[in-house]
Formats: sequence, structure tokens, C-alpha cells
Amino acid sequence: MSLQKVKKYIDPAALLVSIILALLVWIYVDNRRIENKTVKVSLLLNLAEGWELSSDVPKSITVVLQGPKEQMKGMAVNTISLNKTITAPSKHDVYTENILIKDADLRLPSGVAVLSVSPSQIEVTVVRLVPQYVRVRPVFEGKPAKGYRVLRMDADPSYVEVMVPKGLVKPGDFLECYPIDVSGKAEDIYRRVGVQPAELTGGRKLQTDKGIDVSVIIEPIPAVKVLKKVPVRVLYGPILGLRIMKINPPTVTLEIEGSKAILDNLTEKDPIVYVDTSDITGEVRGEHILRCRIHLPVGVVVKDIVPKEVKITVK
Repeated sequence: MSLQKVKKYIDPAALLVSIILALLVWIYVDNRRIENKTVKVSLLLNLAEGWELSSDVPKSITVVLQGPKEQMKGMAVNTISLNKTITAPSKHDVYTENILIKDADLRLPSGVAVLSVSPSQIEVTVVRLVPQYVRVRPVFEGKPAKGYRVLRMDADPSYVEVMVPKGLVKPGDFLECYPIDVSGKAEDIYRRVGVQPAELTGGRKLQTDKGIDVSVIIEPIPAVKVLKKVPVRVLYGPILGLRIMKINPPTVTLEIEGSKAILDNLTEKDPIVYVDTSDITGEVRGEHILRCRIHLPVGVVVKDIVPKEVKITVK
């Protein structure tokens, strides 16, 4: 039979159908081909309330899976996890358990099998948590207004409860509050703040979510200032019509104490130093030694005055 006769008997439509069927069979067979896949599976440990891990435990394990190519390709690996529950005896404060990882522990789609798990055994140590009390220290940052200082800080409560392994908190351990900014402040501050976590020996973090009421007491900085040549004045009292001919000495030296913010602005003209002629007894005319009296701004006190008395001559 010639080639032309062969071509005459080939049906193009039948040929196309045959090719399509062959391709579908190949795709089906290829998708049913068994493949291996290595994945990382999250390890989740369930602990009873009041317990925590005290040993390093891997966050994931390596699993080799086997299954049909099509199924392995579409499998959501991130949904696969391994959950294990640790139940510690009530009489223990520290408990160690060896966890064996079995194929049945992994929830996998039908048709997918586990070839290997690494590690297949994990040692887990848990420790019981007990309540302990830790001192809280308030903290400030910045500088108050010029002439003022932070006198003290108080925390309420001054101790907080934390859940930690027995004996972990030592005398002298403390937690610090988040700092309060006192920049430019000239009055007391009252605020509720959180507590900063602290790292203890061994890397353990000590923390609490309790809020603390902190008071910052701000006061003027006490200062001492010496004013020289403060003039002495005379309060005449009931002896009107007489003249004070002489005051000896006419000025005094004044040592005063008070807020730095106030003292910085005081000069010799501000304090009032005077003698009162009503203190004179007997004959008015003549020489008299009288005690100096002082009037000062609020918040300022006298530490010393030199001299304390002056001589006046009345005519």
C-alpha cells in the first residue's frame, strides 16, 4: 500500500482524540507518582496553669512526608502542627518528661504518610510558679524648672506580686516603673504608670502588668544668700514730731534662706529691716540701742543678721 493510500485512511479527528487521551493518561499517571517532601512542623506544648518551661525546647521538628505528587503539591504545610500536653504531678516543683513523637501525633491528609521525624524524642523540663513579692522603684527623667528639684518619689503599691519559680527572687531584687518626665515642672506630679520588665540572673524576665500610682514631689531648691548693706529704716511709732538724727550703723548684713528661684531675684532693696521707736523706754531724746526687725517675702527666712541691734540718736 502506498503512502498516499495510508494517508487516505488516517482520520485527523481520531488522531487528535488519541493524542488528547494519551496526554490525559500521562498527566494522571504523573500526578499519581509518589514523592517525598521535607517540611518543618511547629511544636506546641500545652502546660497546666501555674507551670512554665525551664529548658530549651525546639520550636519545630523536621518531618519527611510521602504521598502522591498532586496531593503533596497542594498540601498546606503551615496548617500541620504537633501538639503535646505535659501533665506534671502535683507534688513536684520541677518535672522532666521525655516526649516521644509518633506518626499518629501529626494530623495529615489521607494518603500522606510519615517517613521520618527528627528529633523523634524531646526532653522537656517544667517548673511550678509560685507568688512572690518584688519591690517597685519609681523613676523620673529630665530636669525640673530652674530653681526646683525632685524631693522624693513614692510608689503605691510599693510591692507587686509576680509568679516565678520558688527561690528565684532574691532580697534586693526590684522592678522599675516607666520613667515620668519632670522637664520644666515646678509642681508635684501624680500619675499612673506601668512597670518595666527586668532581667534576672540566668536570663529570666521578671514582669508584671499591674499599674502603679507614682507621686513626684517637687520643691524649690533651698539656698542661702547674703545681702550686704541692707538699709535700716525707722518706724516712728508714737513719738511723732521728733527727729532721728543718726542711725549707727545705717546698714546691716542679712543672711537669708529660701527658694533659689526667689533668692536669685532678691536684692538689698527687697528686705525691710527696721527699728521701732515704740521700743524706747524712758526719756525719748538721746541715744538708744534698738533691736532690728525684719520683713521678708513669703518663703524666705532669716538665718542671721549682723548686727542685731543699732544705735539711734533722737532729738
